[in-house]
Amino acid sequence: MFVAVSRRVRRGLGFEPGGAAVAVNSQQILDTLAARYRDTLARHLGDCDDVVLLDFPNHANVGDSLIWLGEIAALRQLGKTVRHVCSIWDYDPAALAAVLSERTAILLHGGGNLGTIWPQHQALREAVLRDFPQHKVIQLSQSIHFKDEADAAAFGSLARGHRHFVLFARDHVSQAFACRVFDCAVELVPDSALVLRPRPSRDPQVDVVALLRTDVERKADGDGPAALKRLSRSARVVDWLEVPGLERGLGRLDAFRARHPRHLDGSRHGTKQWLWEQLAQARARRGIDMLSSGRVVLTDRLHAVILSCLLGRPMVALDNTYGKIGSFVDTWLTQWPTLIRATDAAAAAAGVERLLSAHGAP
Repeated sequence: MFVAVSRRVRRGLGFEPGGAAVAVNSQQILDTLAARYRDTLARHLGDCDDVVLLDFPNHANVGDSLIWLGEIAALRQLGKTVRHVCSIWDYDPAALAAVLSERTAILLHGGGNLGTIWPQHQALREAVLRDFPQHKVIQLSQSIHFKDEADAAAFGSLARGHRHFVLFARDHVSQAFACRVFDCAVELVPDSALVLRPRPSRDPQVDVVALLRTDVERKADGDGPAALKRLSRSARVVDWLEVPGLERGLGRLDAFRARHPRHLDGSRHGTKQWLWEQLAQARARRGIDMLSSGRVVLTDRLHAVILSCLLGRPMVALDNTYGKIGSFVDTWLTQWPTLIRATDAAAAAAGVERLLSAHGAP
């Protein structure tokens, strides 16, 4: 069951304060969410000449690459130059300090890693807050989940103690938690991937593409595979973490870089930033290919939901271990016309059949 979005968000999506629906379409929803992301970021970067963007997602998860590309796209649309990038593996406070001015904002990559599930990314976030207490630090849109209240309180103390920290919460649940536990400046901001406008890369090959988690956020009861067993439909089961040989693309990109130096600005940083953007784009294309291959998408990954919206693919959404997908949908996508949320295998299978019937599948 969907819950109502806030009055402020309803107005943004074409609903009057009194509750009367105004006709909206999918493109209007996407345009509204993209504008909300850009406008909020612009407001907080108004007095900044440039930015640094930290925590590049140098791994196979397509969703994180979509977030990164959305962040880069929004910054370009706002005319902000990215002076420095790093990942969790090459964070260097001295190198970062060398490029900072009083009018440079430090941006932390968004996603779903604020908390204790993905500790290496949380460690980088906390190191930046400790190392740069005098600089504006903006945590871009995040879902929040802490397994331990003591860890949440410790981060809250660090966030409150930083003089210029702003946190973009990606859903109402994360926003409420941050306001209650962290007591820092908090904005409700959608995911940056919604700034992108990709297109399907192929016609559907199967009735259902089931993009299902294989990592620590997968629910143990296996609703996705169980739903597929109930269907007499052609299906493809994938997870975009399973990428044999993808990282060999790094070597090919290095070779391309050597042959085409005009793409670079001549600096080590420029080389790295350009290379990482190419890698993120390659990963995003892989995700687009996966979801384009099905008439309907069945997934428990948030960015498979978001990318399905962007590609115009109908979808059935299950949730991850801590409700991240449901919280995001309840905040931003309750009016999406081709999204069905399911809480178990039976509901997921019924939702797939409903969408296939509605969209002309035999």
